[in-house]
Amino acid sequence: LSCLVDADHSDTANFYSPPDDLEIPNLTPTERLESLKAYVGKLSRASEETLQNQTRSDWFNYCAKFSTKSSILECDAPVGSGKTTSVVAHLLKVAAERKLGRIFVVLPFTNIIDQSVEILRKALVLPGENPEAVVMAHHHRAEFNDFRYRGYASTWNAPIVVTTAVQFFEAISACHTGSLRKLHRLCNSAVMVDEAHTAIPIELWGQHWEWLQELCRDWGSHFVLASGSLVKFWSMKEAVERPSSLQSLVPDNLSAQFKKIDTTRVTLRSRSEKFTSLDSLTRFISDTPGPRVVVMN
Repeated sequence: LSCLVDADHSDTANFYSPPDDLEIPNLTPTERLESLKAYVGKLSRASEETLQNQTRSDWFNYCAKFSTKSSILECDAPVGSGKTTSVVAHLLKVAAERKLGRIFVVLPFTNIIDQSVEILRKALVLPGENPEAVVMAHHHRAEFNDFRYRGYASTWNAPIVVTTAVQFFEAISACHTGSLRKLHRLCNSAVMVDEAHTAIPIELWGQHWEWLQELCRDWGSHFVLASGSLVKFWSMKEAVERPSSLQSLVPDNLSAQFKKIDTTRVTLRSRSEKFTSLDSLTRFISDTPGPRVVVMN
């Protein structure tokens, strides 16, 4: 039905105005994965040698090589782990192996989308390509240098689409032609859903979980459900009809490293006595090493 609706809309648009001559590039996942590796490699060489940076680099390399027969993976990785680039590396790897044609990155907020689009365009665009044609942002505040790209973004026509959870899940459950016409783009696509457990209200996950499984089982899709504090709703009988377990994209040894880093990266320093002067307060703050956040009651 999505294919039929999209064809009808497109034919009507072409009848009233000439069809766009914009060229939308193919995904070419192997080439883009190499480009992403080069981009991350430059960042690694320029960054400070710390346990966090080393663990982040190790995880990216793991994701770029990780093969699996599973169609839905979980990814519980904390803030600062390089989650987006690492998961996209895995999606490109899967796309190359399974000959998938499109990648989706589903994010919760428009400001995060803009940041991610900027990074992905730097990392994934090949020489001679138009960045707007390769990585398209789809949300209500997205801006385009060429107005024709707006239509391509709203129909998820680009090889890499970065969109909001609202747009994504409304398309899956659509009954109106405007939203429904892009649903077939999810076939043979690799998808990252960030902050997955909060992407939609928990009471709606029961039905959407069935749809995600159907997309994987019948239509060749691949999903990674990610978060910095993942709630595994798919294993809860209160949320889904048939609870299950998922393979993790974060191996046990790196998961332990991330947890160790996450619990030690912030040092709390408090003081119960009154400060006798402004100078004593500033001395207390300046004597504390590293970036500081001051909280006073």
